[in-house]
Amino acid sequence: MSIVTGVILVTFLNDGSMDDDTYENVEALNRWLVETRGRPCDQLVRVDQHAGGGKRLQCDVWMAAFNMLDEDAFIKAVGAINWVHEDCVQLMLQGDGEDLFRVMNIDQIRSHKS
Repeated sequence: MSIVTGVILVTFLNDGSMDDDTYENVEALNRWLVETRGRPCDQLVRVDQHAGGGKRLQCDVWMAAFNMLDEDAFIKAVGAINWVHEDCVQLMLQGDGEDLFRVMNIDQIRSHKS
């Protein structure tokens, strides 16, 4: 059985990192995903560099689709990250069979109840 959850995570540029080539906060979230799901392929992938137009987006955008994702645990994991620019964090989830993504800011993420 397949129950797919689409995930889009938007963060400030290089949030939590000291240079342009590392993404410490998202890397921590990806480590959590691999540890809890046991599948190296279950990680968020940065996609903002594929956007069109002549300018760079002023944010980092990460995406993934997960089978059988524990959404409550994932939301808590996102909320547990020490985001440097937490006001820029947006989490979007689209559950299996849902037409729209649910959008959450950091306050909604951290106050989320299972």
